[in-house]
Amino acid sequence: MVANAQRFESVALRVQGETDEAKAASLVDEMVREGLATRK
Repeated sequence: MVANAQRFESVALRVQGETDEAKAASLVDEMVREGLATRK
């Protein structure tokens, strides 16, 4: 997902975290920050 966002959207997503859950939350936060997703 991160590589695809960089390749197709020219966006660098900075995903951080030690656990899968933390990395997933970080990915969602970055996607929202870059406008690739919205929160409802």
